[in-house]
Amino acid sequence: MTSIEWLIEKLGWNNRSDAINRIVDEAKEMHKKEHGDTWDAALLQGSKRAGNFMRAYEDFDEYYQETFKKD
Repeated sequence: MTSIEWLIEKLGWNNRSDAINRIVDEAKEMHKKEHGDTWDAALLQGSKRAGNFMRAYEDFDEYYQETFKKD
């Protein structure tokens, strides 16, 4: 279950209107793109480190903070 599907279930949006369906579909596409961007960034960092993935978790945390945390 994706985070989008989880949210839909928690909000009780199982029987939703066409307008809500379009918004949900758009959110799913955005979610997919975010995952792709994260994947690409991880591969880029790995290649910059000549395949050394020892800092993978730290790299991800830094990427996430810069990209998704808007405080």
